Amino acid sequence: MHKISSDLKNQSPRPFQHINRKKVCENSLMEVFFDHLLGEGGYEIENYLVLSPKKKTKGLVGGVAVLPIFEGQIALINIYRHPIDCWSWEIPRGFLEPGEENEVSVIRELEEETGLACEKNKLNSLGVFAPDGGSSSSRIKIFVATECRMNRAYFPNELGHGEMRFFEEDKIVSMANDSLIEDPSTLIAIYRYFSKIKMKS
Repeated sequence: MHKISSDLKNQSPRPFQHINRKKVCENSLMEVFFDHLLGEGGYEIENYLVLSPKKKTKGLVGGVAVLPIFEGQIALINIYRHPIDCWSWEIPRGFLEPGEENEVSVIRELEEETGLACEKNKLNSLGVFAPDGGSSSSRIKIFVATECRMNRAYFPNELGHGEMRFFEEDKIVSMANDSLIEDPSTLIAIYRYFSKIKMKS
């Protein structure tokens, strides 16, 4: 595996001034801000929208997601997503709880959303990603749970959650390539699982 050169990570100072921040609204999980930014040549934005989870750990990690492997198949949940008005095949994910390690959050979300369980030593990190660096001030840490077991029967217990299905790996790749999977957490987990984990075996 090739290491990415450190010169690809831009360490230059911020190219604009952050004048101030105004909270617009909030709920139990998220805060919404308008930031006042001033760039070179007088370029100015007074209401740059920023979404920020209330609970974040080091590195702005505000949530976790997990690719569950059960008996050689990948589990996905069909979830109706209100903002895009359609159903979406996705891996389990969720926000952090105060004081929880990322791995504990992953195991909790996995069981809550799917009924599947996984030992901590069967979790492999797939790194972090920024779900939308243009508007969200958080990152999601993703994992693969390689040897899940069925802890209880699945039942949809969150708003919009529908059926859960198990897919063969070649079907998952086909669904991703055909845009039947659109969710970025799911797509990145699939890509990194195949490129990082599968290539080692």
